[in-house]
Amino acid sequence: GKGKGQAEREKKVALPKACPKCTFLKPPSTAECPACGFKAEAVSKVASVTGELLELGRDGKGKVGPTSTKEKEKFYRELRGYAIAKGYKDGWAYWAYKDRFGVGPSNSFNPIALSPSPSTYSYVRHMNIVRAKKREKSNGQTYSGSSNQQMAGTPTAIGN
Repeated sequence: GKGKGQAEREKKVALPKACPKCTFLKPPSTAECPACGFKAEAVSKVASVTGELLELGRDGKGKVGPTSTKEKEKFYRELRGYAIAKGYKDGWAYWAYKDRFGVGPSNSFNPIALSPSPSTYSYVRHMNIVRAKKREKSNGQTYSGSSNQQMAGTPTAIGN
């Protein structure tokens, strides 16, 4: 919308207000009524509740702090399942895990692949989009967002 210019903006003149107790019109910006001495208290319309604040994720649920070792192992096993389903090389899951957590998966993780969860599919799709945008940027192109276009050698997004 349009911003109001200096000429259009006018300062509102403070008007006298009626005292809630005696209905005397008290001067503007006066907290205490000069007639009866009633002092109005500021009342907040915001309700507060004791508890812990959490950052919300896209799904509206609170994000939990650091990822546990069990969750990391499950994620790695799901990446292995995704790689097997898509026919990727063995090292793909390792590098995808390292991209997310900054370190390679632990050797103590169970190597048996799991069927990928929706959140793992979502993460892989996210990384495919990031990779496609980087490649197009380096080639001087713009990202179209079309799921019909796929770069050669790039893992496919879900549904392709």
